[in-house]
Amino acid sequence: MSVALIRGANAVLKEANGARLTGLTLGVGWAKGADVNLFAVLCGSDRRVRGEGDFLFWSQPVAPGDAVFLLDAGTRKGPAADAAQVVIDLAALTDDIHFVHVIVAAVEDGVTLDSLGSLKARAVNTHTGETVATYENQEGYDSESCAVIWEVYRRQGEWKLRAVDQGWRGGIGVLANTYGVDVA
Repeated sequence: MSVALIRGANAVLKEANGARLTGLTLGVGWAKGADVNLFAVLCGSDRRVRGEGDFLFWSQPVAPGDAVFLLDAGTRKGPAADAAQVVIDLAALTDDIHFVHVIVAAVEDGVTLDSLGSLKARAVNTHTGETVATYENQEGYDSESCAVIWEVYRRQGEWKLRAVDQGWRGGIGVLANTYGVDVA
């Protein structure tokens, strides 16, 4: 059963039979061709990375322990097409990981997310292919250079998913520093 989330809403990550979901693929697609990339940031309870290996991007697409990795979807097209994906093995995440943030960010200085147009995101059970949740931003963005789209978080022993869709200005440097990664 799939749920359409609105900005700020969340969902418990469970199978249709009530069992805990163990694998999640988070896809993000946008209407226009834009020079943006998908990032994933693994954080502890303080919302900071444990080390630079927890900041995933094009040159570092796999987290330590292989529990989270990025996929570039390349040239796939269609209504459910994702420009990029983050795959999370929820069962393999260590106890010190409390958050996984999925972020789209402009790569070049001066480029903003208004070049994306509308955005569609979906969460899929990695093992069954069933869509768990969807999110859409039909309005697009303004002068933001980065936006957290999804947040997967641990609460009272269960994994949940939140449609965040909150952006900020400042580029990848500000993005990295927000989570404790030194890019100086």
